[in-house]
Amino acid sequence: MIGSAPVQLRRLDGPAGPLHTSHMDGTHRLHLWRVLDLPVLYAWVEATALPRRLTPNAVCGDGAGRGASEQVARIWAGLHNKGLLHGDLTHPGESYGTLELHTVPALWLLYPPALAAAYGRRYAEVYPGAWEHTGIPADVFTTAETWSAWAAG
Repeated sequence: MIGSAPVQLRRLDGPAGPLHTSHMDGTHRLHLWRVLDLPVLYAWVEATALPRRLTPNAVCGDGAGRGASEQVARIWAGLHNKGLLHGDLTHPGESYGTLELHTVPALWLLYPPALAAAYGRRYAEVYPGAWEHTGIPADVFTTAETWSAWAAG
């Protein structure tokens, strides 16, 4: 690993600390670093910033599948109603609405359910008890369906 380019990571902030995900290159080196429990990793870290304005279509992208934008819009409305998402929602629960984002415990909570649940499960492993401090039960991240049902409800 000496002399190679840095591993490219993306930093995703959460309520108790960040998650780092492999961004483009270096998955094998990152895995080896974890397995060998090495003290340092040569990495380039890209921090994510909270965007100011979001739409469900922009978050879901083209390959998200039919109905994904509507599902994300319902989740945003549910999180807003629960007091976890702070911002201005135009047309809450509708895919054509917009979100002027102020704060959210973790940006990935706004992602499509499969991705949000995967990040939520991993976050619970890295930071045990962190979700409960935000008012979100950790077990809602078991599947995309359980996350979606709890968040939109």
